[in-house]
Amino acid sequence: MANTSVPSTTVLPTVRRSIRFRNRPEWSSWVTPRNLTAEPLHRWFVFPHSFHPQLVRLFVRDWGLGESDVVLDPFVGAGTTLLACKEEGVGSIGFDLSPLAELSSRVKTSPPSAAALRNAWKAVGSRIEVRRRISDEAQFGDLVLRAFPGELLPTLHGARQAIRQADLDSITQDALLLALLGTLPTFSRLVRKGGWLEERQGSMPAELVRPELKKRVDVMIQDLEESPPSQAPATTQIADARSLPLAEASVSGVVTSPPYPNRHDYTRVFGVELEFAFLDWGQLRDLRYQSFSSHPEAKPDRPKTTGSFREPADLTRKIRNIGDLITDSRAKIRIPRMLHGYFQDMHLVLSEISRVLRPDSRAALVVGNVRYCGVPLYVDRFTIEAAGQAGLVFECAYAARYRGNSAQQMRDHGRHPQRESVLVFRTH
Repeated sequence: MANTSVPSTTVLPTVRRSIRFRNRPEWSSWVTPRNLTAEPLHRWFVFPHSFHPQLVRLFVRDWGLGESDVVLDPFVGAGTTLLACKEEGVGSIGFDLSPLAELSSRVKTSPPSAAALRNAWKAVGSRIEVRRRISDEAQFGDLVLRAFPGELLPTLHGARQAIRQADLDSITQDALLLALLGTLPTFSRLVRKGGWLEERQGSMPAELVRPELKKRVDVMIQDLEESPPSQAPATTQIADARSLPLAEASVSGVVTSPPYPNRHDYTRVFGVELEFAFLDWGQLRDLRYQSFSSHPEAKPDRPKTTGSFREPADLTRKIRNIGDLITDSRAKIRIPRMLHGYFQDMHLVLSEISRVLRPDSRAALVVGNVRYCGVPLYVDRFTIEAAGQAGLVFECAYAARYRGNSAQQMRDHGRHPQRESVLVFRTH
């Protein structure tokens, strides 16, 4: 892959079209993860800025998809689309750059049996105890060391070692690992706040690691007994949405939500989990750089394409206006670069969606508008233009809700709710 320059000096005039957004206020809770904590199987691990499975169910049914079809989510997150498709008896496939997303989605869609998980806890639970030192071979970065002071890190690492060393099949081990990762925020001194980690004073004692982990395992066992997943196939793989390892015309539909250009860096939001179980500092940095250009530190190597995104003139003007209003010298460079890159990445993803969708098939994308320096950036409208360049036909747009802009934006420029939309496209 080769890095592409941003922005291009050649811009398109704004496409003059009337885009009518159909108001769907009943969808307001469907484009957020608020209710996922009560959904069996889904609640095992929830990503922020996810959507509700009911949205997936609606499109699967509306598009008439069945057991012979395959639905794609190129930003699989915690697996909402895949699990909802399984519940509908429809095959699915998901991709993500994050190993945490891959693990979460895979465990939810291909879990062990309730009996296997119960027996696994009997073997592992008794070996989890408070520890005062980390084993000699363990190496953790500064982020994890800050998150778990004192006996917490030795105890959590000991729990992870107990899972690894138990005589269990890989999927049962992974299910226990997911449960352990789900307990980390309970004990961490670094807590998620918006797109960042914020340090808090104090934390729960190491003596509670075992009972908290048992609570999560018990929930998983209960869900597997009461809501076993269907046999519809679902697969998850680590891959870049800008270059999907799929054949042309191989999927029947797409339901996904690309990251919003709101500066939220998920390698930081989930940095503790990623460093604890998957990546060292250098690998985490590489993942941060390669991620979708929705935060200022992203600087991905993008795949070469036969046709590059031709930025609409109105978008160029908007970004220039934002840049002119930014006073911080570093942000003055990074934010415009991020926004130009965001729509380049969006075009690449939409081009891939166009390539892998079968003829006369549909894709639904959840997107959110943003404001910088009081200037609104209509992500939904510019995404529609990018989709047209990628070969997709715009079908309809739904306004699901209007959410508040950031606290800083509201403080400096007043409250101006931003539209969160669901865009539907089809292939020719």
